[in-house]
Amino acid sequence: MKYVIAIMIAVSFLLAIVTMYAGTGETSNVQRGVAGSAVENLHEITDQPMKTRGMIDRFEGNKAVILIEDLNEELIVPRQDLPIGSKVNTWFLMKIEDGNFKIISIDWKLTKEQDERIKALMEKLREN
Repeated sequence: MKYVIAIMIAVSFLLAIVTMYAGTGETSNVQRGVAGSAVENLHEITDQPMKTRGMIDRFEGNKAVILIEDLNEELIVPRQDLPIGSKVNTWFLMKIEDGNFKIISIDWKLTKEQDERIKALMEKLREN
């Protein structure tokens, strides 16, 4: 049982650090929850909006906690501001503009790939 828990934790960690690029769609405003200095420093380097990926880690009441993969940041977003279809482990294509995060769209391809990867790992665990 300890191995199953360890592998599940490892899979969750891997989901948070996977990097891929795809997606299009509507934008919505997102406010930074923690560790905002990295975004301001990046914006000082370039005036162009930067793109990144984020994943819903969990819901806390009416708020979603989104982990920003390559900036090691956490965003707190009102649940009603998320795109339709958002749930835990949903990946987003995001942009950083003027020090603020904006959700561009759900990255359906990455979300599906990671879901299939988790299912495959869980199936391997059940076989053992």
